[in-house]
Amino acid sequence: MDVATSRKQAWPTRRRSRMSPARVAVISVNYNTRLLIAQLIYSLRTRCAPAELAHVVVVDNGSRDGSQELLAQFEHAGLCEVILNADQRYHGPALNQAMNRLAERQTRVGEQDAIDSVWVLDSDCVVVRQDAVRRSTDALTSSRAALAGQKSSNAWHVQETIGLYSLLFDPAQVWRDPIRPFDDSGEPSLALQLDCAAARLRAIDFPFTREGYVVHRGRSTLAEVYARGDRDNAHYSWAVDHHTPHFNEEPGAAEGWQRLSAEFAAACESKVDDAAILRACARAAPSA
Repeated sequence: MDVATSRKQAWPTRRRSRMSPARVAVISVNYNTRLLIAQLIYSLRTRCAPAELAHVVVVDNGSRDGSQELLAQFEHAGLCEVILNADQRYHGPALNQAMNRLAERQTRVGEQDAIDSVWVLDSDCVVVRQDAVRRSTDALTSSRAALAGQKSSNAWHVQETIGLYSLLFDPAQVWRDPIRPFDDSGEPSLALQLDCAAARLRAIDFPFTREGYVVHRGRSTLAEVYARGDRDNAHYSWAVDHHTPHFNEEPGAAEGWQRLSAEFAAACESKVDDAAILRACARAAPSA
């Protein structure tokens, strides 16, 4: 098995002082969504306190839209860590790459830089509320849950699962055997979540999009696959009929997206070149 599709090591266990804020690492996967991943980074920079946001890892799956060049500049500026794949690894295996990188990092850093929880965010998400990290991590730790996020059910399985677009989890509980890692199916976290349930690990419902902590545009990668006629992509046939944004059908979400997008555009001085985007993200900081 390709190491990118598997877990290299279990998560190193650390004890966190109850007096210190929970430190979150964000992981995201990008494929030809250059402006969207930049906007996500901008939202993290403006809505998350540095004491809360321990690390950001972005995995790019062989983009050809300038994403890799921009992300390399982001990494050089210290805005995130980047893993650049030469080809399409797909969502689940790319998340495993990010988790393997974080697990390795966890073994090296000191207590003050250790990671307490991991937050998966799709590249077409934006963080809107400044209390998103605090509220969600408080809910996770106070309940001693392994997973937190919005639960939903569908026609393919009976048990409710949490939407992967915004999934917060405790890696000390989840990133270990016998819990399977993410996979390369259409639902990359399904096996992981079902294994957590079988191991009697708790999953709690947290209203990431329902209460406006996060806005999820939805289907943006599929839109690019469809627009580019990328028939070699395993999800092309699905993208043909599923490429329009859905915003999780949350009232007001589209308007929230437009407001954040307008703020981002203004910060970039209405330019879309790498230099303007880098300046906007580099000087962004949480507002009072």
